[in-house]
Amino acid sequence: MTIVYDNYQSDPDLRTDWGFGCVVDGFAKTILFDTGTSGQILLSNMSKLQIDPQDIDVVVLSHIHGDHTGGLAAFLDQNAQVTVFAPQSFPSSAVRYGYTRTGTNTGNRQRFGSHYRLCPSGCS
Repeated sequence: MTIVYDNYQSDPDLRTDWGFGCVVDGFAKTILFDTGTSGQILLSNMSKLQIDPQDIDVVVLSHIHGDHTGGLAAFLDQNAQVTVFAPQSFPSSAVRYGYTRTGTNTGNRQRFGSHYRLCPSGCS
């Protein structure tokens, strides 16, 4: 597991900000778990850690708070091929429009909606 976004500094080369995100290298898939608050910081930190967004297979969002989902739009601009897994508790507007720190992002309406899978009690 590599932390790519956190409000605690563990690597002086990485920017810190309120939120969390990490990359998990699994046996079959590489997972981005949460995306922090800012897509710019997320992508910058991934670049500094030599993690290519194109190498991510799946994004998993833990909950709808902006400090865990705010970087998603910018990440999807770099890798539109991933599937985004989210808890069933995500409101339908988040699925249709994509949730960002400031609200809905209607510019990504179709792309976001086609990539979400809601997980009622677990996804496989």
